[in-house]
Amino acid sequence: MQKHKGNEQKANNVDAAMDKLRQSIADNATTKQNQNYTDASPNKKDAYNNAVTTAQGIID
Repeated sequence: MQKHKGNEQKANNVDAAMDKLRQSIADNATTKQNQNYTDASPNKKDAYNNAVTTAQGIID
């Protein structure tokens, strides 16, 4: 029974993390309009864009 509760908690944690990931992807357009993004170096923009692409692959 204890193992079941532990597995259930892990599943809940994964669900919460996936929800946060989905929300951050949904905020992508807003982030790209943010001054920090527009002022960032091309390398940092590329890193952000690559991270978003990777995250989209995870949630799709």
